[in-house]
Amino acid sequence: MILLRKYDEAEKEYREAIRINPNDAEAYANLGILYIEVGKKKDATKY
Repeated sequence: MILLRKYDEAEKEYREAIRINPNDAEAYANLGILYIEVGKKKDATKY
């Protein structure tokens, strides 16, 4: 999704993955990368 620049959709998918499995490190990392891509660096530091 990030590569396709569908940021809103990607964010929803990563958040859902985290909700389902709070131990999913890859989902957290990808959400952080997404926030960097869209310029939300403060949000990215949480992940």
